[in-house]
Amino acid sequence: MNVQEINKALIRFTKAGKVHAEEKVNTVYLPLAEKLAFWTADKGKDKMWPNGSLTDADVNKSQDLQDIFVRLSKAERSEIVRECKFVFENHDAIQDYVAENGWASIGYIRKQLTKKAKADPEAGEDTGEEAGEEAGEDTTTDIKDVAYFSDKLASLIAEAKAEGISLKDIIGHTKAMANVA
Repeated sequence: MNVQEINKALIRFTKAGKVHAEEKVNTVYLPLAEKLAFWTADKGKDKMWPNGSLTDADVNKSQDLQDIFVRLSKAERSEIVRECKFVFENHDAIQDYVAENGWASIGYIRKQLTKKAKADPEAGEDTGEEAGEEAGEDTTTDIKDVAYFSDKLASLIAEAKAEGISLKDIIGHTKAMANVA
């Protein structure tokens, strides 16, 4: 596969990511958030989702949640729940961002809203980040970012392979891009 074919595939993946982000935000994640909150309500307000986490026990006690997450790995489920929480807590800010800038991946929108909140700390927008965190204070965010990007990269590689792009071509193109930068 040549450079132009790889570029076309990456553009196609980017466009698909924008369409998926719009569908996730406007169609899927809000009903999912309602179900997650409902099925964790018995844990009490402080431990109920989104304040608390979604555990295997929560999923196992609900046939709805089992049906929702069937055939998804724990890593995929975790990423979905993380994105869902971000969308649930920041839906209005996401809609404002999209009105100004158009759709992008949820990860990119999260990053932009976080930048905006750091630049204007009195804006009052909740970006899903913990209040009071100082830069460099908590390394779990870095670990989550690495996990997110690793999952995203694996997803993109799987899509590229499905399109007939070999792993050798992907690595070669990546190395070529790294040498340019």
